[in-house]
Amino acid sequence: MNKKGEWKLSPAYDLNYSFGEGVYKEHFLSLAKKRTAFSDDDIISLGVSNGISKTKAKEVIEKTRDGFAMFGKFGKDVGLSQDVIEKVVGGIL
Repeated sequence: MNKKGEWKLSPAYDLNYSFGEGVYKEHFLSLAKKRTAFSDDDIISLGVSNGISKTKAKEVIEKTRDGFAMFGKFGKDVGLSQDVIEKVVGGIL
């Protein structure tokens, strides 16, 4: 969202989980001069630099983790193999 409150979408390859090896495991997006292994502090700093309070940024991180914690159930419901579920959950949480 920009300072006027307008949303613009990022390309989907930066919004989706990077599922692969080598360069394909990394995002094209960079954050804190990194393309992988983003820390909570990296994400909080990004939020704060864009007008989001540290408290709100932490809340969003926690809600996002809660949502990802449900991936296993949803993956099973749509027929993903346990191997794929474990790989994704292990890479996210």
